[in-house]
Amino acid sequence: MCQQLSIPYPVQVKIYLPEILAYCLYTAECLKQPIKEGFLSKAKQLASLPYSHDNFYFIESSLRMLVNHCPIDDIKNYVLQLKDLLQKTSDDPLKKHQILDIAIEVAQNTQNREKVCELLEQKASLFEQEAHQAASIHQEIHFLKKAASIYVNLPQCHQKWTHLIQEIEIKSPR
Repeated sequence: MCQQLSIPYPVQVKIYLPEILAYCLYTAECLKQPIKEGFLSKAKQLASLPYSHDNFYFIESSLRMLVNHCPIDDIKNYVLQLKDLLQKTSDDPLKKHQILDIAIEVAQNTQNREKVCELLEQKASLFEQEAHQAASIHQEIHFLKKAASIYVNLPQCHQKWTHLIQEIEIKSPR
C-alpha cells in the first residue's frame, strides 16, 4: 500500500536523488507503469553521467537500480559501461568491488555462468591484492579469508584456495 509522503523541509534533490529513485523503484509494485518508467528513465540518465569521483555514487547506484529493475535484454546494454568503469576505478579497490558486484549481478541475471566465475575470480584477486597491501596482519588475514571464501566455490581455483588456506594458517596467531 502506497502512502503519499510530505516533507516539511527543503531537500537537496541532487544529493538524495539516488536514494529517492531507489525507494521508488523498490516499491514499484504500487507504482503505475508510466511512473515506474519515468524513474527508470531518470536512473538511465544518471547512469550515463561522465565518470568522475563526484559522479561515481550516482552512476553506481543508478546502474544497480537498472540491473535490478530492467528486463534482461536491457541489462545487457550496461556490460560495456561496467567494463569501462572497472578500468576507470582500478586505483580504488572499494569502487572496483562495487562495480564488480554489479557486473556479477548482470552475469547472473543473463545466466552467463562462465562470466560469473570470471568476475568472481577477479573479485577474489582484488581481495588478495588488498591483503598484500594491508597495514596489519589482522587485515591481511581478513582479506585472504574473503578471497578464499570466493575461491572455494570456483572449481578452477582449487589450487589458489589451497594456497590461501595454507597462507592463512601460517599467518594466523595461535
